[in-house]
Amino acid sequence: MKILKPERPGGSLIVQIIAVFLLLLFIGCIYIPLYYWNIPFLNHLFNTWWLWVLPSLPAIWFLWLIVDSVIAFHTKHCLLHLIDFQVDEIKGNIQITFKLNGFPEPQITEEMLQAKYQPIYGRGGPPIRFKKQQAVYNITEDSYKITINASELLIKIKDIFIYVEQKRLIPYHCIYRVHRFSYDWRNPRF
Repeated sequence: MKILKPERPGGSLIVQIIAVFLLLLFIGCIYIPLYYWNIPFLNHLFNTWWLWVLPSLPAIWFLWLIVDSVIAFHTKHCLLHLIDFQVDEIKGNIQITFKLNGFPEPQITEEMLQAKYQPIYGRGGPPIRFKKQQAVYNITEDSYKITINASELLIKIKDIFIYVEQKRLIPYHCIYRVHRFSYDWRNPRF
């Protein structure tokens, strides 16, 4: 049994803080020389909108960092115990069996669970939801089983995630990376 902690949607906290700091440094390197040595820039400063929007980007990003930290604080005690992960190459099915611990609600419904994937040749962004999936709750073992039909996608998957959506005062969700496929570019996986 493998115990998984939720992942932050925006990456780790230290990486986000370094990114905000580098963005501030970059904007400072642009604005300080223009502000001190360019008289037309000072005269044009109040006539253009981008000169006011560009410095507000780190402030917006810092607000996102605060919101992301609040969300991550609520989900840090929610753990996923991965019991079984099976890939049926012939049928193209993936079966994930797991338990959820630390959630405030007595039972997470099947509608709150979603399996998503990140493609190998992805363009970034959030993971994509599987179109054909079925979640079943086992009362006797207090576990969940998600069956995914990924017949046409099996070669294209890099990571598989489980999303547990919560609807509360602050809407948040727990993201767990359940499996990462190893991929050799010279020899495809299957």
